[in-house]
Amino acid sequence: MNNSSTTNTALLFDTTHVDGMNIPARSKRILMEAGYERAGDFEGKFDEDFKDLKGFGPKALYELKNFLKFECKITIKKKPKPKTSAALNKYIVEKFIKPSLFKSYDPAIKDNCWKHNAAIAARLSKTKPEMAFWERFEIKFKLNTLTYFFKAGKADLDKEYKIFLNRNNHADVIKKIEKAECGEDKLGDDIVRDTSSRPKTIKDFLK
Repeated sequence: MNNSSTTNTALLFDTTHVDGMNIPARSKRILMEAGYERAGDFEGKFDEDFKDLKGFGPKALYELKNFLKFECKITIKKKPKPKTSAALNKYIVEKFIKPSLFKSYDPAIKDNCWKHNAAIAARLSKTKPEMAFWERFEIKFKLNTLTYFFKAGKADLDKEYKIFLNRNNHADVIKKIEKAECGEDKLGDDIVRDTSSRPKTIKDFLK
């Protein structure tokens, strides 16, 4: 037996190598073509890192995650949502809310107004966390409440945010937003090939 065949045989029984993992052969091929060779290559990866692998869908990812978790003690999770900044929330409130609402002589009124709008700003910054966007985004009037951006002003806000993302090459975020709007939240689809209708003989082909 030559050295190359000995190496290949050894890899089949080496569970830390992709070739030796107990997952479908098609999944192994896709992962190796994407540059994954050993179990250690999956350290620190998230579900989202596999969404663009053609033919590697939810089922394939589930099988990979199970193998890595129980055989290699490696966990692949969903990417954590970025924490929003208190400074950004404060900026949004101060930029769009009428200053007069915070000049009341009654401290309770000022406090309630601030808490109400700060909570709404936190919701806005959770989906649009870039300070650069809020610095550029303008409206022609001041607001009594930021709920405007979830009602009458929602369409304009979302439109301007997509323009901002486009200009800054955030195509992945735009795709995610569009999927959410369509009620979709999937990774890549598993390839399913229908071979039942393929012609097996010349007669079948001519039908």
